[in-house]
Amino acid sequence: MSKITVDVADSIATITLRRPATLNALTAEGDSTSIDTRDDVLVTVWQATGKWFCAGTDVRASGTPREGDLNLRDSFVQGIVRTTTDCGQALYSHSKILVAALNGPVMYANCIVAEGGSSVTFVNRMGLAKANEVLIWGKKKEAQELYECGFINKILPLQSTESFHAAIRAILFEELRGLDPTALLVVKRLLRAGLTEKNNPDAANLRESYAQAERFASGIPGKQFLRIARKEIKHKL
Repeated sequence: MSKITVDVADSIATITLRRPATLNALTAEGDSTSIDTRDDVLVTVWQATGKWFCAGTDVRASGTPREGDLNLRDSFVQGIVRTTTDCGQALYSHSKILVAALNGPVMYANCIVAEGGSSVTFVNRMGLAKANEVLIWGKKKEAQELYECGFINKILPLQSTESFHAAIRAILFEELRGLDPTALLVVKRLLRAGLTEKNNPDAANLRESYAQAERFASGIPGKQFLRIARKEIKHKL
């Protein structure tokens, strides 16, 4: 089975991350741009299998220098642009109604830097104070706190992943009932344009990707990941 599957039915495109062994870390395969051009899709749902939703971009896929590379930083830039930058841009520029169905935690490793435009989007959604706590201090945030600050829209009762996915679909059908599809997408475009004028996510995404490449080139993230794997240090999650 593919690491990522895409199903389209009843105007809803469902992208399912199927890499539970890697905590559903994203690779270039997780690109949603093909869905963006489909006229039969109104809503795109990102969901996952396993106990975790996502661990960000797969550092093994984006940050492995090749033998013979003359410039270590350039090697990381090439890998990170393919994963972090492309995946991030595909998400924040997506024209459909985008729903993230979080079945479990989202991992953030504080030995790397903000990615995917989060230095802008986190501030927009949860406020500067909480964004600082997450991105600078690596503080864990529970679902209730994320709901109260407006980062997430709804918390569902504890249930199996399969039941959770079915519940999300039922909620979407109810929310979409009686609404004009074209109006929804126009409003989505206007809201995104307003946020873009406030702080361009393309610029933030590019800044973060180059900073990330320099970070990996320093060798520090690799050493920290190894220490976590050896249980020499404990991850905050």
